[in-house]
Amino acid sequence: MADDAIRESRTISHLLHPPLLDEAGLNSAIRRFVEGFAKRSGIHMNVQVPDSAVRFDNSVELVLFRVLQSGLTNVHRHSGANRADVTLSADSNRVTLSVRDSGKGMASDILRSVTQDGIR
Repeated sequence: MADDAIRESRTISHLLHPPLLDEAGLNSAIRRFVEGFAKRSGIHMNVQVPDSAVRFDNSVELVLFRVLQSGLTNVHRHSGANRADVTLSADSNRVTLSVRDSGKGMASDILRSVTQDGIR
């Protein structure tokens, strides 16, 4: 049981802040995470991230990685999708992370409520 607890602690620690994020940067961490997600979930993934080794502030990279984790968790749990796309793009003023899937989407009344409240 102790070995299982140690293994589980390492897994949780790795998922919260993967060493690859610090060592190789966000682009590599995204590719690796999406590859593992595809294997675990059976969802076909398309990943588009720059090949360049441009680095962002550590806190920005961690936030973007956590957003990716949360987005793909939602794809797996709620969308019923069989494929999803992850795209990362950046210019001098902005970083954009996009997660899109082929799933069922939100019910129209919920979507209408969210957009009427100004949340997009």
